[in-house]
Amino acid sequence: MQWLANYFTKEGAGISKDEPKKEGLALVLSTLGREWLELIKLNLLFLLVALPIVTLPAAYLASVNVSLFYVNDKNVYLSREFFRFFKQKFIPATTYSLGFIAVITIGIMTTRFYILGVSENFTFVALATISGSVTCFVLMVAINFATAVVLKQNSGFKSLLKISFMATLLRPVKLFISLAVVTTLWLLHFIFYPISIFMPIVFNFSIGILILTFSTVKGVNEAVDLLNSKNRPQL
Repeated sequence: MQWLANYFTKEGAGISKDEPKKEGLALVLSTLGREWLELIKLNLLFLLVALPIVTLPAAYLASVNVSLFYVNDKNVYLSREFFRFFKQKFIPATTYSLGFIAVITIGIMTTRFYILGVSENFTFVALATISGSVTCFVLMVAINFATAVVLKQNSGFKSLLKISFMATLLRPVKLFISLAVVTTLWLLHFIFYPISIFMPIVFNFSIGILILTFSTVKGVNEAVDLLNSKNRPQL
């Protein structure tokens, strides 16, 4: 059985130092091809830890943290790094998520109310569109916020919120497309159920988190640079 142990413990192919730096879709596909086995492990770990529901926000942050290692092709001990970050960010992740969940829930309920009232009052179409757009924007801010928490671990809540808000304004298209891709992934699961029963168990969560993380990194970094430049004293 030594060959099996060697298979799971050997180093991956990695990235050649002479290979041009990939960006965009090419980087995502390269990461998926290089780290597919680790992503399956991450998916299973995320599922197990997030089962109590209350641990979901911290499990998501821990998965974002690990995903950044994969995107940057850095060595990482999956379970050790996952649980280190999970324990470190459990309380703040839970606290922050309550606010976002409350706002997004109110937004969804408001949008649903306006949609149901369209048949009686056509002006509700505009109100439903505005409410839905604002709710979607808050969701995008929340996703950027998670990435900001990982990249700027020593920042306070107000600073992180400012960064995530700015990042959403700077790069909304890539994140919106990523949300559409993740939504499609889950739609495929429901459309082809029960054939697709193993999709959530094997890769839906980890790939979804990887895609969302990748789509927010550049925007968060640009927001940090922009805010730092504004706060830098003029000579």
